[in-house]
This record gives sequence, C-alpha cells and structure tokens, in this order.
Amino acid sequence: MAFKKYISELKRRNVFKAAVAYIVFAWLLLQVGSTILPILNAPEYYMKILLILLPVGLPLWLIFVWIYEITPEGLKKTEDVPESESISGETSNKLNKVIIATLSLVILVLAYQLIGQNIAGDSSQEKSIAVLAFADMSPQKDQEYFSDGISEELLNLLAKNPELRVISRTSSFSYKNKDVTTEQIGEELNVTHILEGSVRKSGNTIRVTAQLIDVEKKGHAWSETFDRDFSDILKIQDEISRLVTEKLQLTLLGIDTKDREVDPEAYTLYLKARYLHNKTTQAGMIEAETLIKQAIAVDSSYAPFFSLLASINQKSYYNFGLKPFKEALEEGIGAARKAIELDPEYGAAHVDLASLLMMDWQFSEGQYYMDKALELDPGNSSIIGTVALHQLGGVEQAIILIKKAIQLDPVNHVNYYNLGHQHYLLGNLTEAENAMNMFKEHYPNSGIQHYVMSRIKIAQGDLTTAVKEADLEKVPFFSLYGRNFAYYAAGRHKEADALLAELREAYGKTDPANLADITAFRGDYDEAFEWLNKAVDIRDPVLLEILHYPSFEEMHKDPRWKELIDRMQLPAEHGFPMP
Repeated sequence: MAFKKYISELKRRNVFKAAVAYIVFAWLLLQVGSTILPILNAPEYYMKILLILLPVGLPLWLIFVWIYEITPEGLKKTEDVPESESISGETSNKLNKVIIATLSLVILVLAYQLIGQNIAGDSSQEKSIAVLAFADMSPQKDQEYFSDGISEELLNLLAKNPELRVISRTSSFSYKNKDVTTEQIGEELNVTHILEGSVRKSGNTIRVTAQLIDVEKKGHAWSETFDRDFSDILKIQDEISRLVTEKLQLTLLGIDTKDREVDPEAYTLYLKARYLHNKTTQAGMIEAETLIKQAIAVDSSYAPFFSLLASINQKSYYNFGLKPFKEALEEGIGAARKAIELDPEYGAAHVDLASLLMMDWQFSEGQYYMDKALELDPGNSSIIGTVALHQLGGVEQAIILIKKAIQLDPVNHVNYYNLGHQHYLLGNLTEAENAMNMFKEHYPNSGIQHYVMSRIKIAQGDLTTAVKEADLEKVPFFSLYGRNFAYYAAGRHKEADALLAELREAYGKTDPANLADITAFRGDYDEAFEWLNKAVDIRDPVLLEILHYPSFEEMHKDPRWKELIDRMQLPAEHGFPMP
C-alpha cells in the first residue's frame, strides 16, 4: 500500500510528466546542437559538455519538481501547499502542452535532417567523379609519365569546378594496373562517374581516347578519340574537361577553357619532372629539379613550370635536407611568385607560395595565399591538406580540413596520419589512436608512425606499450627523440638522461624546438624556454607545430610564454594557447 501511495504522490506532483518533458527537450537540444555546432565550427568538446550535463541535470530537475510546486503566489515547497489549494492539475495540463510542442519540434528537426541527408546524398551522387590513370598505349610502353600527366591535368581542371566532387590523384591512381571493375571503383570511392582512357604518343602526333563511365547504369555516357599534333595537348585537355562537364550537366564555372599554348618540348620535360617529384624520393627530387629548370629555359611563360619548381625547393629542404634553408626559401618563393604573375588563378601556385612564406614566418601574407588557394581551388585535396598543416587558426580547424581532404582522397591514408597527430595535440587520444591504426594498416613500414603512437600511449598511461613503440621506430632522429620521452615516462631516468645528452649534442644547434619539447615534458621549464627562444632566433620551422604540444601546457601560464609568441609576430588570429 505504501508503494502505491508513493507512486500516486509522484503522479500528483507531476514527476513522471516532468521527466518525459525533460527527456524530450534534452533529445531535441542534442539534435539541434549536432546540426548547428558544426556549421558554426564550434569545438568538438561543446557536444561532449552537453552529453555530460544533460544526464546530470535530469535527477536534479526531478528532485526540484518533487520538492517545489508552482502556485499563483509563486514557487513554494509542496509540503507547505494544502492539497485543496494545489494547482498541480493545471500544471499537469501545461506539461502536456509542453511535451506535445516539443515533440512537434522533434518531428520538424527529424524531417529537416532527413531532407538534408537526401539532398546531400543526391548531390554527391549526381556530381562526383574519379579520373583514373590513363593507359600508356605507346609502342615501347615508355610514356607512363606522359599518360599519368594527362590524367592528372584533367583531374586538376575538373576539380576547379565547385559543383563537382572530384576524387584526388592518390585515390584515383591507386587502381592503376589492378584488375578491378569500374563498378567496384565507383563503390569504393563513392562516385557515380569515372573518366578513363589511354594515350598513344608517336613522334609529334598524339592520340588521346577518353570515355566517361556511368557507374550506376554500367555503361558509357560518352567517349571520344582525339588525334592531334602534340602542340595542341593543352587544347585537348581543355576540350575533354569541357565535354565531361557538359555531359554531367554542370556549368563551366571554375573551368578555364581559354586557349593555352606551351612549347611541346618544355611540356614533356615538365611531365617527366612532375612524375619524378610525385615519387618523393631524394634521387627523384634532384632529377626533377634539373628537368623543370630545362623546361623553364625552353619556355618561361607557363605557370605550372614555376609552381613545380617552388614545390621541389620546399621538399628538397624540408623532406630531404638537400639545400640550405635560405637558398630553398629564396628560390622557392621567387618561383611561386612568378607562377602567380603568369596565372593569377592558379591555386597550386598560391598554396606553394603560402607554404614557403609560412616557413619563412611571413604569417599574414602566408595566410592570405592559403585562403586564396582554397578560394581558387576548393575541391583540391592536396591544397586542403596543405592548408590544414599550416593552419594558424588552431588544431580544431586543422582537423575539419583534414576530414574534408579524406572525403576527397579516401585512399590516401597519409591523411589519417595527419588526422591522428592533430587529434593527439587536441587530447582526443582514442580518435588519435584509431586514425594512426588506420594509417599503420596501409603503411606498415612507414617511418615516424611508431614515434607518434608512443607519444599517444604515454598520454594514455600505457607506458609498457609506449616503450615498445619507441623501440620499434627506425627513423634515426625520431628513434632517439621518441625513446627520450618513453624511457623518462617509464621511470628509466638514467637511460633517458643519456639519450637527452645525445640529443643535445647531435641536434641542439639545428632542432632547438624539439629540445624544448623534451625538456618541457621533463618539467624543466626554464631550459625549455631557453630552447624555445633559440628556436625563434633561427626560425626553426618545427616551432609552429610544436607549440601546440601537450608538453607545454603548464608553461602557458608563464608570462614568458606570451613574450615568446609576441617575439614570433604571429597574426592576431593565431591558434596558439595564451595565458
């Protein structure tokens, strides 16, 4: 009997209806938040806060409803209100109206999300394409650089159209020489159209065959063969892009079909240079620079020649250390500016210049050219990924851009490495580990991954695995660097001290930012500030990334941190933590 009386009292005090009203309202708030917050580029932790606060608020709300009652005189304790004067029945009716109104809003939100998903789905299905590597049909099979180059040029032209989602080169070319059907490629890359073809070059004559495949209908939507003089190669590319665009019933907005001319000999040298550049090997980069300079000597009027030279200079220094920093910067920046002078609408040249300016700490101008590159070429995964890694707006914005790059280039798993690293910097350790595991699955022998995973494991408190991962790292610098952290965290201080001495001796003059990281991790903040200021003195390019590292979190409160940031003369919108 006491239980029934208690239930009856809960009903009288409208506790059950209040619970229903709260749950429905909380669900509506979560749905609206999940839709609105990404549009506003709000940090991911906003949703996490909602997910924590709303469940916590439910029992507090029910206790409040049980203790208090709304009366004509205001809020009173329920026990102080005679039952004859209670208006709990009216309150019950009001709660019914609140529940019905909230449920109506829930239905509207669900309808909005469903319509939005259908529109998004229809849009991507109608306007998506992958450009496969064209086959080399030359008699000697020695024109792969040329057939690849034609395919990449077509891809880049189509990617300029903001109405078309174009899968990037790495993903499209991953099917090269593989026995897969167009239906399978379309399903894996989530596109409904595929452009494939072949190139046959003999002397000064070229035959390009292109065909557009409708994946859903499993048939040709369009095909054509172009027999032309090699000097017309750019016109052939423009014509194919125009015909594909028209067949997909898109406007020509963003696609440049104006007459373009280039010296055939210089263009051949350019395609060879880009082919070697894309291999990203030390020997290939050296030969690529020789070839592109030969191309420029023959024809100095074509913007992509200079853009490629700018990219080669950046990678020659940053990836391989083939050139002194100042030499690479000076030549690279000059080449990128020349490319923009020749073609102000060439997005790749803008991002090349932006990257080099950022390396030279010309932040405001660098950010301008980053934004301009995205404006000119919004569908280019390479540009999006580069902007993400030079993002001054903060780690959260970098993650948004990397996810967009993954959507456009799903088979390029290097994006997952970058995503994992950025999540680590933000403290999203589960997401960081998942992304790195995705990268590791596809690049099991790649360098640096074990170092990054070791840092993640240290942050998670799994020190045994952290040491194992650090010991597996094969890249000499990152092997030494990673073991410094792992051994110290695991309490192997004598070994860690020896490793730190080795790191200071070998890299103290060239990599002060990294020395700052390890000394900050150890809690020696005075030495860390000394290394950071040395990094500013030599403009250590790693400093822009490393200042986001968790090792420096305690140093953010120190006045010396703001002084350091001010010394770097970063723009106001920089994303570095401040006191």
